[in-house]
Amino acid sequence: MIERWGINPHSNLMGSANWGTIYPKYNTLLIISDNEPIVRSWGLTPEWSKRPIINAKSEEAHKKKTFLPLLNSRCIIPANSYYEWQGEKGSKYKTNIFGKSMFSIAGLYTENQYIMFTCSAAESIKHIHHRMPAILQDDEIRDWLNPNTNYVDVKSLLCPFSGPLEWEHAR
Repeated sequence: MIERWGINPHSNLMGSANWGTIYPKYNTLLIISDNEPIVRSWGLTPEWSKRPIINAKSEEAHKKKTFLPLLNSRCIIPANSYYEWQGEKGSKYKTNIFGKSMFSIAGLYTENQYIMFTCSAAESIKHIHHRMPAILQDDEIRDWLNPNTNYVDVKSLLCPFSGPLEWEHAR
């Protein structure tokens, strides 16, 4: 996974990130401009909230005071799958991209924290949940991470994933 971004697997940075299933407040490896790896905690805790915000709705982020200062602090969150919960009892579904071992979720970061973008769910998984992480196509990553590209010029990348998704009931 990390070789894709030229990261030394023996770097000290690797030891400070959690691996496997990531939960809010876990330290996570992110990639920012120039493919620079950083580690941040998942969840943005604004001064007006006691609980971290873990997601930003792609359709609304540019209108929210919390996210406005971060719109040009863009990152990707490398992932091999993500989970969605369905129903009151919380049946968990693991979703990944068919035929791909890794993909990139769009996010924003601060000095210590990050959030991930969500968008409407792709048609193929709407039966599980009405939203999903905003997954970038490989050829969109460079534009998303470019600090000289204005957010309004890359906002359209935050859309339902159009590739083949596969899911399984997880325990």
